[in-house]
Amino acid sequence: RNAESMEIWQAITAPTLFIDGGASAFAKAVSAEETATRRDCFKQHRAMVIPDAGHMLHFDAPDALADALLGFL
Repeated sequence: RNAESMEIWQAITAPTLFIDGGASAFAKAVSAEETATRRDCFKQHRAMVIPDAGHMLHFDAPDALADALLGFL
């Protein structure tokens, strides 16, 4: 299913923002190489980390998340 997902992602042309929580166990469950491979499917992507946030960014760091989203939009 990974190949199918990647094919769909490669068709996305809109700018895409990935935001990871630096303290997220979920983000750490996927290797850096696999994460880069997946993100590279998106033609216009940016990635950032909110250092002290976990997987629930909107609970852990709502202001930092809002700033990141406003900066992206």
